[in-house]
Amino acid sequence: MSRRYSPDEKSAILAEFREQSASAAAFCRARGLSYQTFLNWRRAAGSRAPIQAVPPFVELDLSGVAPAGPGRREPLAELAIPGGAVLRVFAPESHNPARP
Repeated sequence: MSRRYSPDEKSAILAEFREQSASAAAFCRARGLSYQTFLNWRRAAGSRAPIQAVPPFVELDLSGVAPAGPGRREPLAELAIPGGAVLRVFAPESHNPARP
């Protein structure tokens, strides 16, 4: 059985979404709300803003990063990708010419 939301509850949920940075799909999953229902509410409210403003390109400059020492494996940067995947960027390992 689906839950009915009052107009005030819908407005509060839409306002909450505008104040956070997760994708619409992640927001709906976290609240147990149907993504399609959420989109219908946005359409009915007249919201024409994009669901999530995502920059088309983000540059990651690692030119000043020192090579990683032996055993150092903490990431320099992490990017959480919708769907639960995580991209981790590590410093290059230092090159030791004496090692084969």
